[in-house]
Amino acid sequence: MRRSQALLFGVDTLKLELLTTPICRLPIQWEGSLFDRLVGRVERDLDRAGIALRPHFYLSNEYGCVEGSANIGVGFWDADPMLRDLNEEARGFRYSESDILTTLRHEAGHAFCYSYKLYRLREFRSLFNVEGHFFRTYPTHNLYRFNPWSRDFVNPCGDHYAQKHPDDDFAETFAVWLGDLTWKKTYQFFPGALRKLEYVGQAVAKYGGRRVLVKTDPTDEHDPVDELKLTVKEFLGARVRHYRKRARGFIDPHLRQLFRVRPRRRGRVIEVPELVLRHKRMLTTRVSREIGVDEAVVQDLIEKVRERASVL
Repeated sequence: MRRSQALLFGVDTLKLELLTTPICRLPIQWEGSLFDRLVGRVERDLDRAGIALRPHFYLSNEYGCVEGSANIGVGFWDADPMLRDLNEEARGFRYSESDILTTLRHEAGHAFCYSYKLYRLREFRSLFNVEGHFFRTYPTHNLYRFNPWSRDFVNPCGDHYAQKHPDDDFAETFAVWLGDLTWKKTYQFFPGALRKLEYVGQAVAKYGGRRVLVKTDPTDEHDPVDELKLTVKEFLGARVRHYRKRARGFIDPHLRQLFRVRPRRRGRVIEVPELVLRHKRMLTTRVSREIGVDEAVVQDLIEKVRERASVL
């Protein structure tokens, strides 16, 4: 690798660029990402179970199913390996693929419940102990009391999340039923949890192949990435000082000095990426000749300018 490439496209430089980029401008690709693969796995699970429902997954600032719909948001930071690294460095946790897969199955459970309005059924409300309005009784915070010895709930992640609310009780039970083919053995000494798992199987057999009762609008997304104006640094609460010390190829401040972010003149404005591409040959030749460096080095710099200008 040329030294110019190592400087301009080094890991520390790329990390600092991601941290200072607004989330809505992140170059995230769904195709080929971790989510692309794991969502495909969940869809195959649904197929195997005879469930026709296909939730709509989208990148968001958190994991969750939009209330009353089959729209499922997934954390954008898990869509890219370097973002996963930054999340772990800033917030101190990193979800494994197994964790994410379990979460996606959990959210699919919410989508199934909402799509067929299971929460209105008498048997559902009795079995999952629903009291009052199903949605309005949900805790407004992440703190919840649980009985670690209870045998009435599944507990796939060890956090007793099923005890937070009947909505999550069903979703956790659904995730186990869908993903753990040995659930009968796993929960054979948990009679309450076993009854709920059997109920999920009965509900899927009855409703899985039917047309949904709630038609989901795929545009009804909660905090999709294209609406998030915060930078990654602001979202993660990351400190960038030590990244700046090592990011030798960070040129954003220079670009802000050279070009206006919002031009004052009206009418036709040439954006920087278009400008450098239009004059790439001339710039490469002139800069290489005047400074006395190889043309390949100049092309590395031009590519960096084009890439960062398109984000900024």
